[in-house]
Amino acid sequence: KALTSEQKVQQYTTRWNGAHHCIDSALEKIEDSLKGDAIDSLEVLKVKEDQLVQVKESLKESASLVELIIVEDPEQMNELMESEDAKSLQAASTILACEECLARFQANINAGKTSSTGGPHPHLPSPSRQLHRRQDRH
Repeated sequence: KALTSEQKVQQYTTRWNGAHHCIDSALEKIEDSLKGDAIDSLEVLKVKEDQLVQVKESLKESASLVELIIVEDPEQMNELMESEDAKSLQAASTILACEECLARFQANINAGKTSSTGGPHPHLPSPSRQLHRRQDRH
């Protein structure tokens, strides 16, 4: 039996809300892990980068679900687009902050490999302090 438009909208909306719950939860976990000790392993860095890629894929899925909802119920377009835009912008901002932090960790790892002392490069800011500063601005 085919689903009615209303049933499809309900299914898509449930999946859309679930996608954003997963996005928010994943970003919170990634942010929390970046606030701790500096990442000094390329393997751990790669895991964090992969997690951010998964979040970006979830954002694409969310946008696709919004399109499906609008096809079934065009009256929801304005409200849904505003909500999706706000959620996506917030997630994108967090992703950018995390990517910048990971880039600093990568620079510190690279500097440590070329440094005679093996320590982090003295001119690079602490990644965890930078992440805290960025969050204070929001």
